[in-house]
Amino acid sequence: MITKTVTDNKNALKPCPICGAGALKWKKHGKTWVSCSAEVCPVSDWNMAVNPWNTRRTTDTQLAALQGTIESQKQTHDALIKKLELAVKALREIVSEHQNHAPAERKMHQLAQQTLTQLGITL
Repeated sequence: MITKTVTDNKNALKPCPICGAGALKWKKHGKTWVSCSAEVCPVSDWNMAVNPWNTRRTTDTQLAALQGTIESQKQTHDALIKKLELAVKALREIVSEHQNHAPAERKMHQLAQQTLTQLGITL
């Protein structure tokens, strides 16, 4: 029989070391196991004993700093993606405007097409 419960501070389990969600404590075949309660967390399918779950090499302060760094990097990544999308849009406009113009513009068109192809983007 398997029983699962989401723990709180009274049960003395630390939150997930990855996402900070509560721990999911459950019993199977007389043993107690722990995993993350957030389904979207990469460690939600881990099954650990209570002691290893609560043992951390980093302090909670260090973990919070790491999570802050990850969030900052995600924001930077998102901003770069937006800039790339704008650049691709501009390249598409150049390509469509200059397809049938003078040789220099055709060369620019070819270069823009090559750039888009290298990025894996088709028009």
